[in-house]
This record gives sequence, structure tokens and C-alpha cells, in this order.
Amino acid sequence: PASTRLSKTAKHLLEDSTYDIEFHGFLSNHAKHAVIALDRLGAPESRTQEYWDQYTTETPYGFQLHPVKTQNWDLVKPATPDEWNREWRGKKTRWQEHESESLGGDTDKLIQEYAPDLLPGIAGALTHGLIHLGWAIDADIITPG
Repeated sequence: PASTRLSKTAKHLLEDSTYDIEFHGFLSNHAKHAVIALDRLGAPESRTQEYWDQYTTETPYGFQLHPVKTQNWDLVKPATPDEWNREWRGKKTRWQEHESESLGGDTDKLIQEYAPDLLPGIAGALTHGLIHLGWAIDADIITPG
């Protein structure tokens, strides 16, 4: 398998689930992609670790990566239209399950109501997840988070 080709440092870093796949609201975390690339290019393990330490502390955008956060979904209530526009719009979170309840469970209504606002930003978010999955499959390393 491909994972046997990875260095000990690369395997260790790829198993780290400390950081979210996105940060600062909308930016994509590429740390694990770079770990695989550096390892495959034959970079010394110390260089791969150095890259990880630098990127997780301050990305090229000047921001630190966000740790993965957990949320108690039992406390989440459906958003009012005002709350949606003020607090939820443009944020990636599992609002749809709770919002669907306020529309009587009608998925068609949910899509008609929110798709026009959500579709313009879907391409970047969708492709990053697919790229992240592709790197994981290629490296034969699938980890939670």
C-alpha cells in the first residue's frame, strides 16, 4: 500500500486531527496536502516537520489554523430569517437539519429558500473537500476529522 512509502513523520502528522480543514471562516487548510507532497518529493523528515510547525502556527495568509471544535447539536434551535441573515449566512455549519424542521421537514422548500444564497460559494468548498479526500486516498491514510 501507498502508506508504506510514507515516512514516520509524515504518517504521524497525517494522523493528527487537531486542526480543522478550514480556518478564518473560509480559507482552506493545506497542511496535510503539503506533508504528503514534501514526503513524496523526498524532503528530509525534519523539513516536513518544520513546514507543519510553521503552517499550523501561521499560514501564508497570516492566520493560525483553527482547532477542530465540537458542538452540542441538542442545543441548536432553528434560525429566524433575521438570525439567518445576521448570524448564519455564509457560515459552514449543520444548520439545514434544524432549519428543515421549521419548514415542516419539506426539503424542497429548504432548497428553494436557501439555494440561491448558498450556490455561489459551493465550488470552492466542494473542491477542497474532494482534494483533501484525494490526497488521503493516495497516501492510504484516512483519519477522522
